[in-house]
Amino acid sequence: MVNPEEAELVKIIYQKYVYEDMGLDTLASFLNERGYKKKKNRKCELDYFTRGMIKNILDNPVYVGKIAYGKNVTEKVKGTRDEYRRVKSDEYLLADGIHDAIIDEELWMTTRVKRKATGVKWNKTHSLEHEHILSGIIKCPICGTGLSGTVRRRKNKKTGDYVDDFYYRCQHRHKIDDEHFCNFQPSLNQDEFNHEIEQVILDMVNHDGFRKFVEEKLNTKVDVSALEEERERIRKLLRQVLGAKTKLTDMLDKLDVMDKHYDRKYQDMHDRLDNLYDKISEYEDSIADITARIEAVYGNQITGKQIYDILVHFEMMYYKMTDLEKKEFMKDFINSIELYPEKMDNGSIVKQINFKFGVYYEGQETMDIRLLNEKTVECVVGMQRKHI
Repeated sequence: MVNPEEAELVKIIYQKYVYEDMGLDTLASFLNERGYKKKKNRKCELDYFTRGMIKNILDNPVYVGKIAYGKNVTEKVKGTRDEYRRVKSDEYLLADGIHDAIIDEELWMTTRVKRKATGVKWNKTHSLEHEHILSGIIKCPICGTGLSGTVRRRKNKKTGDYVDDFYYRCQHRHKIDDEHFCNFQPSLNQDEFNHEIEQVILDMVNHDGFRKFVEEKLNTKVDVSALEEERERIRKLLRQVLGAKTKLTDMLDKLDVMDKHYDRKYQDMHDRLDNLYDKISEYEDSIADITARIEAVYGNQITGKQIYDILVHFEMMYYKMTDLEKKEFMKDFINSIELYPEKMDNGSIVKQINFKFGVYYEGQETMDIRLLNEKTVECVVGMQRKHI
């Protein structure tokens, strides 16, 4: 049975999208600002609208009285023996449902035409080499979301040429409490902000003692012996449990059906077998987890050594990189960049830079560099240091 309030909301979304040319983000903001709530089927679900929710509503044939079969199919993951995943399929069956339609066929088809024209990944047509180098790494001081890269295209009145100006800004998609969305307004000029972060790194790599620190890091070998010992210990336990399972299944097969206690013995063995399978699953998961951790340690060592090698020659290598290479370097090197809610007296809005690998600054190893209000920098020594 159709809920009148929910049906009205669906109609608003389709009509605004088709007839008022509202995009997905604009539609989500429109509904949230006017107090519309999304029905929560589970406690962990959001009760406000997002771009993805609007997209799902516009693409769901249930609202036109149809049922889709085969929109998602299972396919084998290439390179694996028995690993599968669910993927969307472009070919699926659309059948009439027994439920009432909320929108008519004409509005549905008009929506399909527009979704086909606009619901594709956006491709660049200008500034093709530009990348938003620190997009996602810079964190909004209000809601904690990563800032996105945006562009403002303007025309030079004298030459008639178009110029692109790039900024970082919060998209205001997350709530800061039950009623209000993020209201962080500053748009950060990318050239200025990128330069400020690059300057901090330059100051760091030119600091006395940094080269010696990096040389020691490059010569450091990872120690995963404790993890390997723990993995071998669990493997022994797993072998014992597998052996017990084999014996128990043999005993189960040899049970005499004429035994007056057959049913009780059968049930008892099945209960023990279930417990053994639980232990097998637990041990296998533990082994897989430890193996992943060992691989991550080696992976971090390789990445860390690559980062340190670039840092030693930062001034020479970084400025020869493409924007994409710079973005990949920053993503591997910097965990996050924290901001003040507004610019400080010195004109900077950067509060702290958190690194993925230990760096050397002000005579000590640190995972964080805090930029103060004054034109000074201090390092914050983490209680737990990462090593490669």
